[in-house]
Amino acid sequence: MPFLCPPENGISKYILVKSQMSWYQAKNYCRSNYTDLASVRNTSENSNIKSLVSKDTWIGLYRNFWSSWSDQTPVTFTNWNQSQPDNNGNTVASCTAISPYTGRWWDVQCYMKRYFICQSVFKNF
Repeated sequence: MPFLCPPENGISKYILVKSQMSWYQAKNYCRSNYTDLASVRNTSENSNIKSLVSKDTWIGLYRNFWSSWSDQTPVTFTNWNQSQPDNNGNTVASCTAISPYTGRWWDVQCYMKRYFICQSVFKNF
């Protein structure tokens, strides 16, 4: 069952999904049931997401020069662990998981199965 995080400034809320899926399966699940995989725009959002996770968990950043989130918004904040992203020295697709211990990010092969964080975005009118 998903766990809801209170909305960030009334705009976004984060949902931890405790089903293990590949990054692409998780992206499709989030898009079908919420808005998308979580985009992290600042330290506060990263802390909110870190507080939800108990194991390495997918967020919406993937290797396309690490320049955009799965919802196509540009990356303006990162929280990579030291020596990351290392792209595993090969061309295998890499996606991003957040550590529950440090809140730092790791690049991981996208086919691996992990919990994931979805995001619902509410538009201000």
